[in-house]
Amino acid sequence: MNEPTYVTVHVDATNLIEQITVNGVVQGATIMFRATHGWIESEVFPGMMIEFMPEGGYVEIVFGGFIVIFSSYLGIAMTSAQSIVGDIPLRRMLLTPTSRLEVVISKVISYVIIGFFQSLLLISLWVIAFDLTLNTEFAILVLIMSLTSLTGSSTGILISSVSSSRLQANQMFLFVMFGTLILSGFFIDVGILDDFLPMNQGMKVLIDTAFKGLNLFDVLIPIAKLVGFSVLAILVSTFVFSKKPTLA
Repeated sequence: MNEPTYVTVHVDATNLIEQITVNGVVQGATIMFRATHGWIESEVFPGMMIEFMPEGGYVEIVFGGFIVIFSSYLGIAMTSAQSIVGDIPLRRMLLTPTSRLEVVISKVISYVIIGFFQSLLLISLWVIAFDLTLNTEFAILVLIMSLTSLTGSSTGILISSVSSSRLQANQMFLFVMFGTLILSGFFIDVGILDDFLPMNQGMKVLIDTAFKGLNLFDVLIPIAKLVGFSVLAILVSTFVFSKKPTLA
């Protein structure tokens, strides 16, 4: 009986690895079904419909969002990685009653301000270049990008406080950069790490708001993870910095 039957499968299209896996399972089941019933014609017609699609394009949103988060997080981390180990005037400042925690927090805040303007530029270029109409407010995007800059700044400060020289800070940053790129979850499945790494959480928050139209209350968990990572990095940086007798 040639009666049409429809099977609807919902998959997160912003998760490329999950999408490929699900499509492979569906295609495999289709091939087995046709082989079992001896069908040789294309009686099974797959179709795809992307929900929550902002005006501008799927690829531009997903891949562009990855580039924006990648640039914001690692761009600030690269700059702040030299903030302590290469700061010669800081030696004289430490002769004052200024505590190590105050130094670390002041440097983090200064780089977050830089990250704010950098995020503003990146998002503007992203939206204008691809003529995007996102499913959230522009101010929310800037706030999310600033939060990503906070994690990048705290990561760079941590690298700088652990390093004993500028060369070592550069080497550690390259290790963090390539490790972040490999473990970003954009290309390969990284398992449970995807729920904790800062760039992965930043990407999730950006896509869920800009692509799916969720509000900030719907993404409080990844936001809390980003804030928690930043606070932990600041505390560790302060502890390591306080144990250093001199600055290289």
